Amino acid sequence: MDVIDLEILQYLSKNCRTSIAELANKIKKPRHLIVYRIKRLKEKAIYTGNELILNYTKIGYTEYIIYLKFSNYTSIKREITQFLIKNKHIRWLGEVFPHFDLRLSVITKNMDELESLISQIRQISQNKLTKKEILISRYFLKKETFSTKREIKKTKTDQNRITLNDKGKKLITALSENPTASLLSLAKKTGLSIEAVRKKMKFFEQTGLIEGYSAKFDMKKMKFNLWGNLLIKTDFWKNKDKLQNLLYSTVRYGRTRALFGDWDLEMSFSVNNCEELIKLKNQIEKTLGSDFIEYTLEFYFKISSKQQLF
Repeated sequence: MDVIDLEILQYLSKNCRTSIAELANKIKKPRHLIVYRIKRLKEKAIYTGNELILNYTKIGYTEYIIYLKFSNYTSIKREITQFLIKNKHIRWLGEVFPHFDLRLSVITKNMDELESLISQIRQISQNKLTKKEILISRYFLKKETFSTKREIKKTKTDQNRITLNDKGKKLITALSENPTASLLSLAKKTGLSIEAVRKKMKFFEQTGLIEGYSAKFDMKKMKFNLWGNLLIKTDFWKNKDKLQNLLYSTVRYGRTRALFGDWDLEMSFSVNNCEELIKLKNQIEKTLGSDFIEYTLEFYFKISSKQQLF
């Protein structure tokens, strides 16, 4: 990959619905070159897909980030991962190490649903669940997995929930299946007019239900040998602006969210070696100063796609 490829990937990570014309204008290259480069990135399986980023609280859900540790994980790996991939509450599933075996993104409408899920996990794992870390996702400090293109968008700050009718649900489902779908395609799938689709998408974006449209990449094929999450305990609020500036200073800092629980931040990273990882950690520590209290990390080695919401 060269500079042009990296620029394309960053803009697609920021917004995968960016048109070829817009990309060409931003990168100052002809459209046919942009089309060719994107096609090549897909053929090399570097650019692997797209994702819709939602604020689940807007439709009455709580999102949890859950880390799970099992005894003799390999003996129950197939059964537990098949169950989780099919479960409607699971939005994302990844295998990690060294302190845990799985990292989940889970959405539920109440604690009973969460407790039921944990109970089913215990049962299917034959009571081999030995450790769990349950954290509540609050908001993103950086939504992109690979970008230095910071953009501050204004959304309505009210905490009111959004009630989705059947066509609204169909639109969110269609966008989840294909975040780059054309307005015409979305209209056909939802039974809405093109103008109605445009208005609903704008409403969902302005109210904060839709937080973004982002591209997904194979980090290994991008030559990142180590990738995972840093979990950080910190009172980061007074350094929030400085921290966000740091997060957008390099593509090696990825998606970062504020949490409620035993850890305050979950920060994804992609690096070539341990020296780069140590450098990132030192930069965070310097930025947060005395408010940097403690950290741990988990490395990814396998990821499964998230499931549809409706």
